[in-house]
Amino acid sequence: MVAGCADDRQIGVVGYIEGFSGVVAADEPQAVLAGRDILSAGGRAADAAVAMAFTLAVTLPSAAGLGGGGLCVVYDAKANKAETLDFLPGPASGAMAAHGAPGGALGGGRAVAVPALGRGMFALNAKYGTLRWEGLLAAPENLARFGFPVSRAFGQRLADLPRGPGVDPRLSARFAGVSEGGRYSDVDLAGLIGRLRQRGPGEMHDGQLAREIAQAAQAEGIGLTVEDLRRQLPRWLPTTSAERGNEIVHTATTPGTAGGSGGAAPGATGFVVADSYGNAVSCALTLGRPFGSGRIMPNQGFVLADASAVAGGGEALATLLMINPNVHEFHLAIAGAGAGAAALQSAVARPLLENEGDAQAAIAGAISAVASGARVNVASCPQGIPPKPASCRAATDPRGAGYALRAGS
Repeated sequence: MVAGCADDRQIGVVGYIEGFSGVVAADEPQAVLAGRDILSAGGRAADAAVAMAFTLAVTLPSAAGLGGGGLCVVYDAKANKAETLDFLPGPASGAMAAHGAPGGALGGGRAVAVPALGRGMFALNAKYGTLRWEGLLAAPENLARFGFPVSRAFGQRLADLPRGPGVDPRLSARFAGVSEGGRYSDVDLAGLIGRLRQRGPGEMHDGQLAREIAQAAQAEGIGLTVEDLRRQLPRWLPTTSAERGNEIVHTATTPGTAGGSGGAAPGATGFVVADSYGNAVSCALTLGRPFGSGRIMPNQGFVLADASAVAGGGEALATLLMINPNVHEFHLAIAGAGAGAAALQSAVARPLLENEGDAQAAIAGAISAVASGARVNVASCPQGIPPKPASCRAATDPRGAGYALRAGS
């Protein structure tokens, strides 16, 4: 063989996969590009989901962050198995908090939650990923460190920056002057992601970083302890499933409080990703309400979630996958987040489950039929992947400013 003609592509490097590598949709474009790059590098849907979640923590901090958590439905084609990954953040248990409020509550009645995103994503990568953890966090860390153009999605949600009693003035200062098209960076958050990249998320729950976070919280009058951090663990659970002919629909939802935030920009966000092998992930992440509790951890760059995100409170979350288990094929993924997410997801799914119309038309029809403040993202492959990737389409909610793509030809 002539020197230089050999295929020297390496797994983990963008461009490793030629042709179709998957479908991706999310509420913020940088997250979609992150997922696309991981799929192109030979990663599975689970790997792409990890990169997307950490990217959203940087590029859509009103709705996702290391201080929050979420819910995913995951399908592994080789094992032919679907599971729910529950990493919703539990409430801090400390007795004293700001202004003397009990149970981790802040002035203004908000209770802080225990950070859960890192451990949740580590569990996803460990069980179903193929790429190394540190490689998945490199790009989000670089975005935070070196900056990125503020997307329309990020810019729109800055209008929901909380104000009033109990809101950390440092939060307002952090986003002062930030607007669509401008450049944004967060070196504190970059440093935190870098530590998690190098040492794993256990550092944030049972290491030196956990002690630093707990000490900083106590100094701020927030009842978040090392024991709280140590106790916060993700859970693998069965999905709620229903048969539809040859397919099985797998779902996981949280109902939310009456209306959740109810606004145009929920304090939660959803994304979907499927790879060329038929593996798929549908996730919804939450901070409980826009910008969570309104308190930012000093020198760490992340906002603590509002504990109302736990046990059916806060923002509603809805995740769905449709699989043909007889032939190990992926057909449909939907993720919704915000008030009325489950109802909106059901309305979007109805025509797609019957192979009627395309994903974008299904979203448009659902929006006109259901009164909901939620946002929804869809990946649809009516003829299934792996065998028929040409049938795949991805779509995002037109009321937001997200992005959806089919990666590769």
